[in-house]
Amino acid sequence: MRDELGRLREEIDALDAEVLRLLAERFRRVVGIACEKVRLELPIEDRAREVRLARAYAAAAATHGLEPRVAEALFALLLEESKRHQRETIARLEAGSASEIVEKPSAE
Repeated sequence: MRDELGRLREEIDALDAEVLRLLAERFRRVVGIACEKVRLELPIEDRAREVRLARAYAAAAATHGLEPRVAEALFALLLEESKRHQRETIARLEAGSASEIVEKPSAE
């Protein structure tokens, strides 16, 4: 019984590690988004896109057997952190620290 619990926990640990790897990859893309928004003179927030994505994520969660509220909570956190990351990136650009803003290649 304990062997099964240990095995399941190891599987969850591996999945969590993959989620973290994907999050790091996602945030590397956020840097590019921030740079493009500066170039195009666009605001950080795009409320219409946020609403569309929230609906899409809730629907996708349901198709995978997850409660939509889980996707909504996760999406809200990702969105806020992405906007914070964009603000920090833009502040570094404006401060002339562009050399610090380099997308690091994936460790794959």
